[in-house]
Amino acid sequence: MKFRVHMLAFGSDNEVREVDVPDAVVLRERDSLESLLGLVYYYGQNDTQPQDHCSVSIGDVIEMPDGKYYRVDSTGFSRLAPDVLQTYKNTPRRDRDLVATWGERIY
Repeated sequence: MKFRVHMLAFGSDNEVREVDVPDAVVLRERDSLESLLGLVYYYGQNDTQPQDHCSVSIGDVIEMPDGKYYRVDSTGFSRLAPDVLQTYKNTPRRDRDLVATWGERIY
């Protein structure tokens, strides 16, 4: 299954990395959103799936096939509404971490 990751931590403006998580792995983890997001993060590392992009990092945003967005946090993930994602994108990179929370934390 392919996931889009908005490379907002270190990528260039509007850079998107496509992360391919093997279907068999997705099926095993389908009941846990956090596990699935963790797999996208894992397979988004250049050690696991080399690409001409930076590895997925804290501050990047995973776009799920259902159209929901999740920011990679230092521990776990936060769900971002589309309007919050747009504000996050419009905030200068150096200032994004000054906001205590950008979305609803999930565990």
